[in-house]
Amino acid sequence: MNYLMINTAGKTTEILLSAAGKKTFFCDENGLHASAVLLRAIDKMLCAANVKLNDMDFFACVTGPGSFTGIRIGLVTTKTFCYALNKKAVGINYNRLISYAAPGKRLAVVHGWADVYYAAKYDGDEEIMPPAAFKKSELEKLIDRSPDYTVVCDAVSGAAMGGITADERKCMEIAAQNGRPISGDRLEPLYAMKSQAERELDK
Repeated sequence: MNYLMINTAGKTTEILLSAAGKKTFFCDENGLHASAVLLRAIDKMLCAANVKLNDMDFFACVTGPGSFTGIRIGLVTTKTFCYALNKKAVGINYNRLISYAAPGKRLAVVHGWADVYYAAKYDGDEEIMPPAAFKKSELEKLIDRSPDYTVVCDAVSGAAMGGITADERKCMEIAAQNGRPISGDRLEPLYAMKSQAERELDK
């Protein structure tokens, strides 16, 4: 199965390429550079694997929550590939992605900005609580009220909240394998709260 999966919703820019039975992974630690890094990195990975975009069976991306700009970059790139090459898309939210790091009941946490985090609950494949924004103090209370849930985090949240820090490469592999391909134009962003510009207008 050939696919290209990208994650620009978090603090890093991540790309997973599966082609000809081999998987390669790229990670730029500064996600703020996603717009400049993404396409160049994809091109290098394709060349190194001696494959073309049109060889992909589908394209996948993380739809959020996370960086509003990063989410848009990921979705636009994925939708463009799907439209131009008549391919299917697989979308997955960031919380569900990292939840694959543990079995059973998981409380999946990704960092938003400052002291804001996005959290969701899963039990196996079932979503118990959809992604929502919490301040750190609110999230700590949620964790205390959920003793039977394993806390799974991205790297930034793991440093602040404890719990298991997800291996995002492995999680991306699982997400791509489990994903249900859809038409690229059906991909929708998951912001979980208003953008900074919208919040400023509300003041």
